[in-house]
Amino acid sequence: MHHEQDPISRDRLDALQAVYDQGRFAELLPQLLQWLADSPEADRISRWRAGVLQLRCLAKLEQWEALAREGNALLAQPELADHEAAMDTLILLSFGEIQLGDPEMSLRAAFAALQLSLQRRSPAHSAQALDRLAMSYLWLGDAGLAERYLLEAIGYCHQLGDANTSLLRYSNGLVLLITLYDALHAAARHDEAQALAQRMQRFIVQGSKIEHQARRHYERQFWAANLARWQCRREDSEAHRQLLLEQLAEAEARGWGNIRRTLRLDLARFACAAARWDEALEHLQQIVSPEERPMRLLQAKLHQGLLAETLDALGRADEADAARHRIAAMQQQEQAAIERVRDLLPGLHNAVTQTLNQTEQQQLDAEMRRLREQEAAGLSLSARGG
Repeated sequence: MHHEQDPISRDRLDALQAVYDQGRFAELLPQLLQWLADSPEADRISRWRAGVLQLRCLAKLEQWEALAREGNALLAQPELADHEAAMDTLILLSFGEIQLGDPEMSLRAAFAALQLSLQRRSPAHSAQALDRLAMSYLWLGDAGLAERYLLEAIGYCHQLGDANTSLLRYSNGLVLLITLYDALHAAARHDEAQALAQRMQRFIVQGSKIEHQARRHYERQFWAANLARWQCRREDSEAHRQLLLEQLAEAEARGWGNIRRTLRLDLARFACAAARWDEALEHLQQIVSPEERPMRLLQAKLHQGLLAETLDALGRADEADAARHRIAAMQQQEQAAIERVRDLLPGLHNAVTQTLNQTEQQQLDAEMRRLREQEAAGLSLSARGG
């Protein structure tokens, strides 16, 4: 179905998009809310575009419950499934649900996004949906499907023709690869981890080539930081740790908090593995200094776990116990957030699955049953923090 967009609405939204592109998310969000309140008669395509931009802001500001609420409201809009805004919404919902700790709902949203993107023949949305699907499968404990969908996401990147977008997909894939590699080692499946690393070497080479074609500094930095993290896992050498420190200095200088925290966590992890406890403690303390936006829940649980290990090694048992108590509190917080969203948005499940036909819904339900049975049988890989 064709939708006309009012030129005035389009120009105003172009201006709001420019604010987003400049990274001024906290400033943009109230402007978007004001535009939506002041524009009840705006054409649907403009309101959908503004709604998706609002979801992107909420994701950047890490307001996950608000993202679930507003995403649910947007999916309820008539005719939305006929527009690319539905794919954007489902992909953002999938990302938000992982952060809330609900990988099942994340998988449902990613699966629905993928079906729409394939129907509409949108390689860009297919790449994003597959990326979300891979992360959802990883958090649900299926390493094989996580790797499969990661590689399929990368495959779609070759159809995009844009180095910046492709490098971002490669970077997200590298984050997932690192998480999967760590989870396999944590489960003492070292041979599988080594085989994974060998299979992914071509992926690393391809991403490094694309890095030289990308123009945006953030995308290049994101890839470089994660590449340094990967290299340290393959060889924990002084030279590779120096690369991590160089990437950390760049992230701190530019105020890229999420990259900074991730690199500090890795440096602390490697210091713990080498029993360099004072160094580990220094990195763990620096993660929360200076005060800034709270860490994502998954990062926060990993941070407290490393802190407990370090404090135990330093003979500070009471402080280590306090860190473990904080992990337990975070796990309760995670479950409470999931339950709040389910209570407040009982229709979210239906809003997501209404984009699927009956056969697709049956396929998805069967897959959920398989994953639950796999977890109950103790066959799932654990990739969650805490």
